[in-house]
Amino acid sequence: MRLSRLLAASVVAGFAGLLLGPSADAAGGVQAAYWWVGQPDTAGVPAPPQVPAGGLYVSSTSAGPSAVSAIRFTLSTREQAPVLVLRVHQLQQFDGLSIDAYPATGRWQGGDAQSWSTRPAFDAKKLPVKGVLNAAATTVTFALGAVAPGSTIDLVLVPGPVTTTSAPVAPPNPTFDASFEPVRSADIRTTAVPPHPSGHQPTPSPTPQPTGATAGSSPPDRGVLVPALPGSTAQPAPTDTVPTPVVAQQPVVPQPAASTSVRSGRSNRDMFILAFLLADAMAFVAWRARAGHAGTGPGAGRISIYDLPPSPTAEPGPS
Repeated sequence: MRLSRLLAASVVAGFAGLLLGPSADAAGGVQAAYWWVGQPDTAGVPAPPQVPAGGLYVSSTSAGPSAVSAIRFTLSTREQAPVLVLRVHQLQQFDGLSIDAYPATGRWQGGDAQSWSTRPAFDAKKLPVKGVLNAAATTVTFALGAVAPGSTIDLVLVPGPVTTTSAPVAPPNPTFDASFEPVRSADIRTTAVPPHPSGHQPTPSPTPQPTGATAGSSPPDRGVLVPALPGSTAQPAPTDTVPTPVVAQQPVVPQPAASTSVRSGRSNRDMFILAFLLADAMAFVAWRARAGHAGTGPGAGRISIYDLPPSPTAEPGPS
């Protein structure tokens, strides 16, 4: 009985796999670090108690950012459109939580409570991906958008400007303190790359390095950070060349020219004049016939415009 149940469960799982399609591999090589203003260059200061070991920390005061974090992970060749979900460990917000993700432009090492002066640089000219806090304030989600399979994502998480606040005037810097649990591979959700029609996956193209970075200042194979639009799923462009179908040339068959009408506005006018003259002639004939029958009547001596003038009668000369 137990063996039959296991076989049934295996069959159900197999059918579910066929229905759901191929699943994406979990992102690997996750590295994390954070820096805060309380740690001097000489180090030695204990880590903030509200931050778990191996976690992330982002904080801001009215004077500006006081803690930033960085995270790095690599997608497999079967993954795309990563979504990073941070699990909240502790959160205090006074005028709203605002965390932006930017591409890192400097090298950094993983570790907790590193000195503030060694925090990594980031490309502030890029459009950031804003973290979205859920209604229960338990997670902050970053939809990283179109990233090529096999790319390495290298992000710096920094406090961003306040977008929603109940105050009449938004403060220049948000005031909040947020720490997050260590990031696991399961916290990085990806979409499986669909099978290629040719039967093999296209080779991902090399990822361009951020502009303005000096040699040796940026880790290789960094993915391009593109914010995702709501409700959209970005698809990578296939790199395999698709042959252009050859279309046979068909012989050109001359088509008969369309017949054009020879009538014009002048022909219509001529027909109208001809009809008018014909009606006038018929009226004249009818009048003459009526005048012939009434030659002795009161109007016998009348003439019309159609009668020829009477010839002059020769008067007798003197006898």
